[in-house]
Amino acid sequence: MRYLKSYKIFESFEESDVQEVFEPYINWELVRDVQEMALEYIDGGMILNLEITYGKYESVLKPPFYIYHMTYNHDGVKGTWKPESFNNLTEGPYELDPIDKIEMVYQFYLVNERGLYSKEEDKELESRIKEAYPNENINLYTI
Repeated sequence: MRYLKSYKIFESFEESDVQEVFEPYINWELVRDVQEMALEYIDGGMILNLEITYGKYESVLKPPFYIYHMTYNHDGVKGTWKPESFNNLTEGPYELDPIDKIEMVYQFYLVNERGLYSKEEDKELESRIKEAYPNENINLYTI
């Protein structure tokens, strides 16, 4: 079984802890294809953002785990593993295997250089992604 961390009470999680558990389960082909699909928007000055969460939204007190954030523009790709949503766990071990792909949610959204969302382009991009990857959980980012 995989454990995020075993019995490390009151200790913060590191990016490597989250990466080790989730990286093998992320559909990286999907991520690369979306980067390719977004090139026309990026050429127009937009920035592609990707957020990957794991788990169902049960309540404000129990949201899904936020595991990865990526930005992509002409400056390149910047990806960050997000251990913060795991830091409220105070007892271990945290058994996360097997990962249920249905609970892996990919959210893509475009912003301009001022950080404003572009809903029309988001809807168009989301439609293209869902058509190419009908078996993945793709959700339009909503504010």
